[in-house]
Amino acid sequence: TENHLMLVDLRPAGVDGARVEAALELASIALNKNTVPGDKSAFIPGGIRVGTPALTSRGFEEAHFDEVAEFIHRGVAIAKDINGSGIGKKLADFKTALKSQEWPAITALRNDVEAFAGEFPTIGFDEATMRYK
Repeated sequence: TENHLMLVDLRPAGVDGARVEAALELASIALNKNTVPGDKSAFIPGGIRVGTPALTSRGFEEAHFDEVAEFIHRGVAIAKDINGSGIGKKLADFKTALKSQEWPAITALRNDVEAFAGEFPTIGFDEATMRYK
């Protein structure tokens, strides 16, 4: 995009932004649920908002965002699979299901995300002392 934000409409994927946000949080990906045109509720919006400043400040370049997009895509599919696994229709049911058991797909995604992110230094973090400056 021409700016640092991207709004993704998840409705065609068959899942909402609140569920994707919750699943990706467990996979060490921080983004926000966000309403998209046509939504009826801000509590369970149809999209997510992705911002890039935290990543570009760590040295991510254009090619790295292809990997980030793949991580998010995997998370969307995981959220959709969990939501369709007979856990109940409410967002509370989804969140309870996320916390009630270990989801191997989320664990694998989290491991991949953390390994990838570990290649990029965090601003103000001193690797030698393992402390923030």
